[in-house]
Amino acid sequence: MGRARMIQMVLTALLPVALAIGLGWLSGRLGYLRPEQADVFAVFVLRFALPLSLFAGALHATAAETANLPLLFCLACGLMGTFALAITAGLLVFGHDLRTSAIQGLVCAFPNMAYFGAPVLAAVIGPSGFLAVLVGNLVTSLLMLPATIVLEQVGERSVTGPFNAQAPDRPHRPTRILASSLAGAVRNPIV
Repeated sequence: MGRARMIQMVLTALLPVALAIGLGWLSGRLGYLRPEQADVFAVFVLRFALPLSLFAGALHATAAETANLPLLFCLACGLMGTFALAITAGLLVFGHDLRTSAIQGLVCAFPNMAYFGAPVLAAVIGPSGFLAVLVGNLVTSLLMLPATIVLEQVGERSVTGPFNAQAPDRPHRPTRILASSLAGAVRNPIV
């Protein structure tokens, strides 16, 4: 593949995203939008535009592409392995507590696949690139985020004791925390 073709693919993927970000900034700078109106656009993008875009991308995947179990397994293991490695490094190498290490693991392993992965993979690989975005999104939404919430809550209780006066309405058992987190993830339109 020639250098010019590669540059064209990257620009095709990222230019619309950069243009949309730039237009949003410019509209705010020129006073076309007030700061409180930004919340409306954020809700629209997160609750409607992005889930519909991912759904439309998934419709173009063939049955053979969706049944690619090695790809699905490698993505899940790669994302969760990085998550576990970052938590371990936070605990053992940097000496952080469990709460801080869980957040560190999430920050290190959480990909921005849904927002920037979709246009890049669609431009480079084609419609089948959406499969990696969908799997990555499911792994982070159904495994990584709930695990982070459970570890953060368990770490908070180990610091403040079993009866945390600061957060009495939070579930006390890891299984309840996990169930609550998974229920919230399943209700998310992106999932």
